[in-house]
Amino acid sequence: MSVPQIFNTSAIVIQGLSDDVFSTDGKSITDPVKLISQIGLGDQWNHLKSYIPHIINRGNQGAVTGVIQDPAGSAVGSGVFPLGAGGSGAIYTKFTDLKPIPQMAFTEAVFNSSTGPGFRVLHSYSPDLSDFTLQLKVTKLIDREKAIELISRTYANAMFATIDAANTKSGLLENVSKINFTAVSGNIYAGSFKTDDINHLHPSYHLLAIMIASAEILKNNLTPLTGDFYLYDKVVYDVAVACSLAWAKLSTT
Repeated sequence: MSVPQIFNTSAIVIQGLSDDVFSTDGKSITDPVKLISQIGLGDQWNHLKSYIPHIINRGNQGAVTGVIQDPAGSAVGSGVFPLGAGGSGAIYTKFTDLKPIPQMAFTEAVFNSSTGPGFRVLHSYSPDLSDFTLQLKVTKLIDREKAIELISRTYANAMFATIDAANTKSGLLENVSKINFTAVSGNIYAGSFKTDDINHLHPSYHLLAIMIASAEILKNNLTPLTGDFYLYDKVVYDVAVACSLAWAKLSTT
C-alpha cells in the first residue's frame, strides 16, 4: 500500500503588523487592506479579494463535487477510523469508508487513502492555538501574527494538495476544480482567540488567511482553485457574510 503524501509546501511568514489592523481586543481583523499591505501584498488587494470564497450556511460534508476539507484534530495519527466532533465529526459520519489519518504536524494536509467515496476528503491538521507548544495569546501582537501565519499555511497546504491532485493523471481527483473550505481552528482550537459573542474564531481570520494562501499559490505560478466556505453555525455564518460584503467594497484606489 502506498504511503499518502503529506503536503507541507507552504512557507508563509507573517510579521510587521501593527495593532491598528485589529479590533481593540485583537479578536477580529478590522483593516484587512492595511494588513495585506504590511505583509508586502498591498498592490494585490484588489485582485486577492476576488478569492474570498462564497460562504454557505451548512456543513461541507454534503458538497456534491470537489474536495472536502476536514478540519482534523485529535484523529490525526490515532491509527483508527477517524473520530471527532463538530465539522470533522459530520464528515466522518458521512464517509464511513475513511482510513486512519497518518501522523502529521499542524497546518499540514493529506488526502484520505480511501478509494471509496471518502477519497475526496482532505485532512487539514488545524493548529491548536492554545497548544502548549504554541501557547498563543490574543493579547500579544506577535501571537496574532503567528495565528494568521498558521491558519494561512493550513489553507495554502490544502490548496497545494488539491492542485496536485487535480494535475495527477488518472488519479481519483484528476481535473478537480473546486475546494470546499471549512473553518480551521474555529472553535475548540481557537484558544484565547475565540470571540465571546459567537463562541468561535472570528471569520475575518479565515477569510484573510484564504486570501494570503491564494497569494502564495499565485507566487508559485499556480492558479488558486475556486472554493466555497462552509459554516454550519448560523451566527458565525452571518458574521462571515457581513465581513465578506464589507471587504468586497474596499479598494486600494
